[in-house]
Amino acid sequence: MRLAPRRTVAIVHAGVGGQPGTQGDYGRGVLVSHTLRIGVDFDGTMADTALFKRNWALEHFGVDVPLGRCTRSGMSACGLPREEYDRMLRDVCDRERTLAARECDGAIRGVRELRSFADLFLVTDRGRFGGWLRWSDEWLRRNGIRELFTGLLSTEYSPPNRTERTKRSICEENQINVLIDDDPANLTGLVSTSGILYARSAVPAPQDHPELRLARTWEEVVGICRSFVPPSAPNELPPVSGREE
Repeated sequence: MRLAPRRTVAIVHAGVGGQPGTQGDYGRGVLVSHTLRIGVDFDGTMADTALFKRNWALEHFGVDVPLGRCTRSGMSACGLPREEYDRMLRDVCDRERTLAARECDGAIRGVRELRSFADLFLVTDRGRFGGWLRWSDEWLRRNGIRELFTGLLSTEYSPPNRTERTKRSICEENQINVLIDDDPANLTGLVSTSGILYARSAVPAPQDHPELRLARTWEEVVGICRSFVPPSAPNELPPVSGREE
């Protein structure tokens, strides 16, 4: 399968549970200049924060959200008021809970494999100004994979550029070809998108998003990403260990 120029592939992962640059970006990664660029979401895709979200919704609103639905759109559909989601994140995304989060099964190994044939960017709604992006940076370092990422990209703009920034616009700005995310809502409207639904749980089901292909494991995600490497791409490099000096 050939990858069209500047095409964004939507991979939805519905799992359970540096120096600042411009526009909320953190650099300090190494750009290898692979043909393929992949964006990876943090919460629910790499770090398993679903249980923290579920417990918060149950404690504050009595809403019991299945672990496979702990995304912004999923929790809203289960009865958590949409305006309360950001308030929940202020608690769930603090340093203590972020660093306590386990990896989603196979995520760290999967990221290392992706790095052997693609440039990687963290693409997240976590902002710089609440410290949330910094805790993600620390989580990546503790797990030995920070240097695998060329940059950490946030939807939160730095002042005074308070115009709306979405994961879609981040992909377009950075010519990211593949986006791995656990919330289908983040993938709506992507330009020239091929959709891949990555869900460990039975929810969402394939019929919920018939336009998206389905992957249940990180191993499957890696395989799908390999299929988008153009035939003219450079030879693969050995997987990078992720260890920083």
